[in-house]
Amino acid sequence: MAASGAADWFEWRTRNWATMWEGVRTEVLLDRGTDIVVRFETAGDASRGVLEELVGRGVSVVGGFVHEDGSRFEQFGDADEFERTFVLVETEEDIDGEPRTMRRIELRDADAPGSVSA
Repeated sequence: MAASGAADWFEWRTRNWATMWEGVRTEVLLDRGTDIVVRFETAGDASRGVLEELVGRGVSVVGGFVHEDGSRFEQFGDADEFERTFVLVETEEDIDGEPRTMRRIELRDADAPGSVSA
């Protein structure tokens, strides 16, 4: 830890990954050898630093971030690949008496045209 200049793991994660802790509520949605789709939650901000590090090591990363309140979505990686692999689902929900558009990312049906295939 001392070599990185960070006092502890919390400081290291916020400095390098822009998030306060490791992923929680992790789900593996697809594992096909060289392709893996994982959903997880982090605190603070989207874990761009982790994904950018993977890309820097030659890993192709495509995905998106939905912010905690579901109101904002941010796509990461190749937009065409994202469209072939995922669907952004939007629903209208009543939150504390106010209508709000909520968003979540789902894996596209493997049998649907234009989707990833097993």
